[in-house]
Amino acid sequence: MKAQPFALNRIIAPQLEILEFIALAKRANFQAVELRNDLEGRTVTDALKPHQVEQAASVAGLHITTINALQRFNENPQTHMKELEDLLKVGKILGCDAIVLCPVNGIAKDEDRSRWYHQCVEALVMYSDLFGEYGLLGYVEPLGFAVSSLQTKKEALRAIKESGKEERYKLVHDTFHHYLGGEKDFYPQQTGIVHLSAVVDEKPMENIQDSDRVLLSHDDILSSQAQVRALAEGGYNGYLSFEPFSSVVQQAPLEALLKQLRENQELLS
Repeated sequence: MKAQPFALNRIIAPQLEILEFIALAKRANFQAVELRNDLEGRTVTDALKPHQVEQAASVAGLHITTINALQRFNENPQTHMKELEDLLKVGKILGCDAIVLCPVNGIAKDEDRSRWYHQCVEALVMYSDLFGEYGLLGYVEPLGFAVSSLQTKKEALRAIKESGKEERYKLVHDTFHHYLGGEKDFYPQQTGIVHLSAVVDEKPMENIQDSDRVLLSHDDILSSQAQVRALAEGGYNGYLSFEPFSSVVQQAPLEALLKQLRENQELLS
């Protein structure tokens, strides 16, 4: 498989200051990073100005590919317009490619899913002018949980097409959510970024949570390596971004984490 560029999502070490995180990505020979706006007690760029973080990343030879994320993007989209514009302003200074869009996660079992789908389409239409104004894309990330209001890439792609704004949006292929959503199809040409993690604990699918997500392993029940291979064979050549949520990974000693990251790159190369 042809080598693809690697990115590192900040969730891997949320305790690190922004410059420490950039230094970690550089030491691990990554090409890009994903920043976040959902880390407790932190902002996207911590106490630094966005241009300072962009400069630090540039000096380290790193591209800042996304800010993760506009949460609950498909719920009352009008109320998210200011938050989205604020993220876009920061993202433009950082030189980002996109803002990740995450749907509501936690709907009732008997909720009308068609209502959520139509709200998704409405949101994509409403946000499109802002994305165009700032020159960034929206990366729509379905969450495969049973209680997610947008569960599959197939549904997300249909909503993007129905919005008529296909030039503004791409998909996030998350190997964890691909597995949980029971998806079989890959959409490499419509994919903007791939989020990578593994699950090694054998447990019922309904009991698997974000906290189970570790770095790649031969024991991975998600078959993340096979997913990456299928995407590459279909023509995807974008970033492969490591996004483990497990505290085992997040609290690992720095040198041990670096070793695991380098081993993971070798697994995919």
